[in-house]
Amino acid sequence: MFSPEFFIDTIQSAKRSVFHRVIKNQDLQRVADRYLDAQTDFAKMIVLNAIDLAKYSLDQYGPKKERASQAPYKVEKEAQ
Repeated sequence: MFSPEFFIDTIQSAKRSVFHRVIKNQDLQRVADRYLDAQTDFAKMIVLNAIDLAKYSLDQYGPKKERASQAPYKVEKEAQ
């Protein structure tokens, strides 16, 4: 649906489209495409880091859930 990546891709593709219409030099277009790709990767990385940090912070300060320990044996079939 509408995620941060969607908005990043939309903005970057709009910038790329405008630049390709304004600048006709193929060398400049290739350099600009690489620059926009780097910007896109960086923006997505920042968003993912912010989301991970928010999740970690909420897990640290939120209510703690008890975790069940794993059974030391394997159950082949359920008891009847």
